[in-house]
Amino acid sequence: MQDSPQSFLATVEETEAETDAEWQDKIKNMLFAVNEAGELVGMVGVYSDRKVKLKHIANIVSVYVKPDYRGQGIGKKLLEAALTSAKANPEIAKIQLGVITTQDAARHLYKSLGFKKVGELKRAVKIGDTFYDEHLMEILL
Repeated sequence: MQDSPQSFLATVEETEAETDAEWQDKIKNMLFAVNEAGELVGMVGVYSDRKVKLKHIANIVSVYVKPDYRGQGIGKKLLEAALTSAKANPEIAKIQLGVITTQDAARHLYKSLGFKKVGELKRAVKIGDTFYDEHLMEILL
């Protein structure tokens, strides 16, 4: 969150203020990558809404790989695992995500896994005085 704030919707301060119960609820939807020393080096979240009208959609969130570990295929493996998890649920008909338009490597990775751009949100995220646009991407199952 500190080195790539545009990759997360929450701020460091908001995240640190969450309760243990909130963290435990979030973590059950996360997949993690660790190095040989057991240190966290990457993560991805996948969840579907509990609302009846939206539970057919899986959302990919919080995709992150530490800078020193990028370019090694970790993000791709995490996303493949998230996609496999989502596709295993017979109720899921669509997998979607949002990605900041300046995140070229992430956008290319998503495209390589079958995501298609379906829209763009202008000024979707604001960090300090800077606005970032976001591409909406999806895979229909």
